[in-house]
Amino acid sequence: MEVYDRRRRVFDCRNCDTPPQDSRNLEFARTVLGLGAWPLIGTEFAGSVRMTPPPKLLDRVRDAVRIRHYSRRTEEAYVHWIRRYIVFHGKAHPSTLGAEAISAFLTWLAVQQHVSASTQNQALSALLFMYRHVLEM
Repeated sequence: MEVYDRRRRVFDCRNCDTPPQDSRNLEFARTVLGLGAWPLIGTEFAGSVRMTPPPKLLDRVRDAVRIRHYSRRTEEAYVHWIRRYIVFHGKAHPSTLGAEAISAFLTWLAVQQHVSASTQNQALSALLFMYRHVLEM
């Protein structure tokens, strides 16, 4: 049984077998029906559990930068340098790398890429931010 009210644009899906695709519509429908809000992770529907994957590293970096109210340009620069650092080390996760990996990356920037000292400082700041605030190492 599906009821549609044009004025409210709400579906009554108490007997539906599949969840709506858009979680915002689902939350809105549950609120209107008086069923409360759905949790963001581990939503149970019709006997199955849908788990959202944990955020990726660069998304976590973006979130940490935004929480601290850094500028958008700083966010872009930090994500750029962290991505280059990861690619430089063969896409290894930074949590598996140590101080010697940072030193090797900065040396490569200076010797092979001929970047200025201020550019090296920017790259170092991005990596320190990632290790301190995102990976908490």
